[in-house]
Amino acid sequence: MLNLWNKIVEIFVGLWNFISSEPNSTIIAGVVVFVICECLKEVWLNPLQEYKKLKSKVSRELIASAMYYANPITHSDGMAKEYTEASDKMRELASEVTAFAEIVPYVHLGIPNAKNIVEAGKHLIGLSNSFFISNYNVAETHMDQNAALENKVKRLLNIRGISK
Repeated sequence: MLNLWNKIVEIFVGLWNFISSEPNSTIIAGVVVFVICECLKEVWLNPLQEYKKLKSKVSRELIASAMYYANPITHSDGMAKEYTEASDKMRELASEVTAFAEIVPYVHLGIPNAKNIVEAGKHLIGLSNSFFISNYNVAETHMDQNAALENKVKRLLNIRGISK
């Protein structure tokens, strides 16, 4: 048994001598740094870049669709087709935002937590549903609610820019 133990110690000493020699330690340190950087890239940097693209897309859509949700109409108005298309685009974006919550990494520096992202998706759905009103008597209340939803989305996703 002692002979086996001596062999194990001898192997570890030989491995340590191999690792601690200057050229080998430099190579091993380089490989370790490379592996750590690749892991950080996959786990944190790629999702952060994807989040920034999604955030930009949400910001652009909020600005582009504001003319619809800030001025809701009834289904019988002549512009109902344009409003429906804009509403559909907003709903599709809401699904992208909500789906992104599924890939939020544990290390999410610069990315809101999954709960806030899902909440922002719900508010985008709310905006999508509010392009139309039943009658013009409720339009002002509807517009205030839509402005509040827009501001909640911006706050939850840390979007800077124009807010009403």
